[in-house]
Amino acid sequence: MSLFRSSRSQGDEVRPISQDRLTELFDRQGWHYWIDQDGDLTGVWDGWTFYFIIAGSHHEILEVLGFLAPTVPVDARDALRVFIEDWHRDHFWPKCSFQDNPEDGSLRLSAQVSIDYEHGATDAQLMRHINCGIGTAGQVFEAARETFDLPTQDDEG
Repeated sequence: MSLFRSSRSQGDEVRPISQDRLTELFDRQGWHYWIDQDGDLTGVWDGWTFYFIIAGSHHEILEVLGFLAPTVPVDARDALRVFIEDWHRDHFWPKCSFQDNPEDGSLRLSAQVSIDYEHGATDAQLMRHINCGIGTAGQVFEAARETFDLPTQDDEG
C-alpha cells in the first residue's frame, strides 16, 4: 500500500490547456458553442455572450470573458464606475470593466476571470474555472440589471 497514491481519477492529469481541450469539456457537458470569426471559443449562458480565450506567450492563460446584455445607458457612466468599484471591494471575482459601445454610445459591462496555467491543469480545474467565470459573471450581471433597471431576456422578448 502506497501512502502517496494519487487521488486523481484516471484521465484527469495535469496537461497543457488548449481550445481543443475546452471543446472536449464543453461536448461532455452538452454545451452549445461555436468558434467565432476571430477563432475564439464562444457560447451564450442566460442571454450573455462568453468567450473562452487562450492567451499568453505560451498559450498558458485561460480567460473567461462575458458581456452583459443589454448595455447600460451612457448617462449612467459615473454610476457604473461606482458600481464596479463597489463590486471589486466586496468580491474577489470577476474582474469587471466597461467599454463604450460604438454602435449607440451605450456602455458595455464585461466580467473576466483569468488564470495562468503555466504548468497545465486537470479537466476538473478547468471546469471549476469555467464555472467560476460564468457563475460570478452572472452574479455581477444580475446585480447590474437590478441597479440600472435593465430588462431581462424575458422582458426583451
